[in-house]
Amino acid sequence: MTTRPRTTSSLPDTVGTLKVSARRLSSGAGHDGSGGDVHGVVDTPFGTRLLIGDVMGKGPELSRTADSVLQAWRQLASQQRSLEVLAVRLHSLVAQSDEPDRFVTATLVTVAPDGSAELVCCGHPPPLLLRDGGAVPAAVPAPAPPLGLLDLAHGWCAA
Repeated sequence: MTTRPRTTSSLPDTVGTLKVSARRLSSGAGHDGSGGDVHGVVDTPFGTRLLIGDVMGKGPELSRTADSVLQAWRQLASQQRSLEVLAVRLHSLVAQSDEPDRFVTATLVTVAPDGSAELVCCGHPPPLLLRDGGAVPAAVPAPAPPLGLLDLAHGWCAA
């Protein structure tokens, strides 16, 4: 998922102050395209929120878990001010899954109207910031374990 501040009104797919695009790349031959990729963007009272994640595991339940996480995130993103609490709520959903080996790597981001951003990375690589024709990883204050495994850090998660 790539985000850039909106510069003109003619850009496609804008949410809040961001231009947003997403692309799924197949992992290779034989991949059926149904996978655990999770991504979403929504404008909220707290700013524009983004979710980038990946459900780990195999089988048909993978897509079901991805859908459940995305649906819960969409609902909670507009209700929960704290990204840390939002991550813990999503963790609870994944941890209560019928699949004991299931976990979700995720990056949760809030972009304020002034362009500043807050992020929480739960086992997922940080997003890349596009600057001066190049890309650099965003600074992550304190990475947390993936959703479903936060108990390994005693429920700890920080933005």
